[in-house]
Amino acid sequence: MLKKIYFGLIAVITIIAVVSLLGYGLDWGVRRWKLEQKLSDIEIFNGTVAKKNSQLEQVNYSCNPQTVYNPSTKATKTVYQNCTREVINYSIELSFGDKIDYGTLNKGQSAPKLWQEIKPGQPASVPKNYKNYIKASDTTILKRKAFLDSYRYAKLVPEIPRVYDKIKVNQVIQINHSDGYPKYEAEQMDLFNAQLARLNGKLGESKQLNTIVILLPDYMNDMIFAVDQKWIGGNKNEVILFVNLAKDKSITRVQSLSWSTQNGEIESKLDNILVYQIKQLNTDQQITEAIDNIQTTLESTFDRKSMKDYEYLLQEVKSRYGF
Repeated sequence: MLKKIYFGLIAVITIIAVVSLLGYGLDWGVRRWKLEQKLSDIEIFNGTVAKKNSQLEQVNYSCNPQTVYNPSTKATKTVYQNCTREVINYSIELSFGDKIDYGTLNKGQSAPKLWQEIKPGQPASVPKNYKNYIKASDTTILKRKAFLDSYRYAKLVPEIPRVYDKIKVNQVIQINHSDGYPKYEAEQMDLFNAQLARLNGKLGESKQLNTIVILLPDYMNDMIFAVDQKWIGGNKNEVILFVNLAKDKSITRVQSLSWSTQNGEIESKLDNILVYQIKQLNTDQQITEAIDNIQTTLESTFDRKSMKDYEYLLQEVKSRYGF
């Protein structure tokens, strides 16, 4: 009798221990998942298209179904033949090592339209996941004043540019508010974006850089603070340039937002060059010269911060989730 009671207690204790361990494991898993979600962020990598691939392959598949009757079992079944067809796998390789798949089609079908449009050497951008201690930290966010909530142009604060068509991204943003202020038509915006993509394609690898340009009226000198709060300072590889324009497209001011230790120098140099040398963003030539000067300045000045510089924030984030 005592043995039964003893072994019964052992069984109960074992069950309680197992349940407790399972509960702890589940809780740990949930907390770990929340931590990873909090740390997860996306930045844009830039480079160029190194190579286009169209690889011919043979694939096996089942074909020509036939119904076969079995007299001994009086049952029927469907049998197939083994067939082979030729297919083409379409992809591209980027200068920084990534491979982008554009699908597989039967031989004889037209290649995917997006793949056909691509030319080796053209700029290419892809989103990359990374752990961002800065955006995950409540301390970082709380240090930023609640500027956006009361900002009179809050509805005009842009969204972060996103990659589309696998490798394309428009990173020149124009903000229009008042009649009479510059509004670039589609053709010139295409030129702006093409020139900036060229810059990012060249400096994306050598400087690990992603540049965004925001064009806005000259009276919106404080838009930088709203973008800073909404984008939480941007990503570690970004330089966000704010170019203020008068009604005649004269450049009145240039501001820079980045995590670079040289951000002040970047802003000072570009403000001097664009305001006093380029002066206007009116013609295609002026637009091209402006981007060329931005490229030269960033090539000699920008230094990308490493996330290791912000590891002190990681412990704050971990402790919030019990790690």
